Amino acid sequence: MVAAPVERISANPARVEPAPGPSRRTRQAPRLRPGARLAWLGICVLLLAWQCLAQQAAIFELSFQLARLQAEQEALDQQILRLTLEKARLASLARVEQVARTQLGMVEPGQVRVVHVTPVGPGRSPALALAQTAPQEGRWWERALARILPGRGVAEALSGQRP
Repeated sequence: MVAAPVERISANPARVEPAPGPSRRTRQAPRLRPGARLAWLGICVLLLAWQCLAQQAAIFELSFQLARLQAEQEALDQQILRLTLEKARLASLARVEQVARTQLGMVEPGQVRVVHVTPVGPGRSPALALAQTAPQEGRWWERALARILPGRGVAEALSGQRP
């Protein structure tokens, strides 16, 4: 069911107006004056120029930062190379052998050193004094401790007391 359009009755009976509804005419956009158009155009151009300048400034700043980081990377690469060479120099077999002989007093397995020891008493050598000591009864570690700490009892040496 479709409703019929309502007609409006006016004071003038000769004229009948249709009911308000969607108009068949299209609305026109409000027109700006030429000065206002020029102002809007100028504002748009300024905003675009501002955006371009901001992008150029950002690119300029990032290029400086990139150059600084590349220089830092090159310096770190040189330091890595220097430290690698120093590591190789310190780990060389000739240097390790030289340090072992001079600072640590090591010798090769075939070399033997003869150590001269002064006698411990009148006419006695340390080897003779050790050989003439009577073997003590007890466990092996007690005997070893008694030889390391002569003149102390094993119980005193184990307890850590000083005479």
